[in-house]
Amino acid sequence: MKTLLKTLVAAALVAFALTPPASAQVLTFGLQTVTVTNAIPATTTNSVTATAIDATRAEDVGLQISFKLTGSGTSTVVFTLSGSLDNSTYATLGTVSLAANGTNTVTYVGNYAVGPIPYLKLTQIANPNANGITDLVVKYGSKARVLRYRSP
Repeated sequence: MKTLLKTLVAAALVAFALTPPASAQVLTFGLQTVTVTNAIPATTTNSVTATAIDATRAEDVGLQISFKLTGSGTSTVVFTLSGSLDNSTYATLGTVSLAANGTNTVTYVGNYAVGPIPYLKLTQIANPNANGITDLVVKYGSKARVLRYRSP
């Protein structure tokens, strides 16, 4: 009986020694473009039909918004971002303000902390300029956490 017990203990120790070390979190980056289907005319606040940003595997989302006007104008354009837990019902989380520069492209790049909110969406654009917005591009990136094991 003692021999059997010693054999089992030895086998358990060998198995424990061969177990890979604890996992490490590796960050991977993905860049996506959000499709905005609305035209954004002059001097209006428009609701926007845009695809949702899937942040289910991220704590922070890098956000890039760029646009230009169809003519002159330097007033600040306000982009409203909303969040959702179910990708159905959205509530306003915050805004991004970006001063226009006429027909020159302007770009905002920033980090947006989403925490436990898995979905973001651009829901509204307020353009006080006398000319409409054109070439609107919204991109986002996130670093998803992936578990990987080191070899022993």
